Amino acid sequence: MYRNEDIQGAVYEKLLTKLLSCCDTVQCVTRDEDDTFFEPIMEALVDRRYVTAWPITKLGPGAAPVLQYTFHYNFQVASFLKERQSSLFSWLMPYPEDWSFWRGDTCLLATCSHEQMLEMASEVSALLEDK
Repeated sequence: MYRNEDIQGAVYEKLLTKLLSCCDTVQCVTRDEDDTFFEPIMEALVDRRYVTAWPITKLGPGAAPVLQYTFHYNFQVASFLKERQSSLFSWLMPYPEDWSFWRGDTCLLATCSHEQMLEMASEVSALLEDK
């Protein structure tokens, strides 16, 4: 399911909490090579690599790769996301952006912040409907 409506405020916070029950990792991209921003959650780091494609986005030919971070998705990471921004589309450069939430190799929720695009699996959509 695609949508271009931001998830924000209390709904954003509830979604991040509910995703703990179905996601095991979360990814984002950044052009900043300094890990300082991520210090509070570095113990959850799984992988850090340069990429030219990620969910919803593929860079054009000749574009410089960006850094993709993968973290275990746990309470500490969910709290970090809640404390740093108040909506999914608020994550824009210079902050890390384009957060995606995964269960194994399956992306359940992906954002493209600067384009205000959101793709989610039906089970995530159901989490939003579940009050």
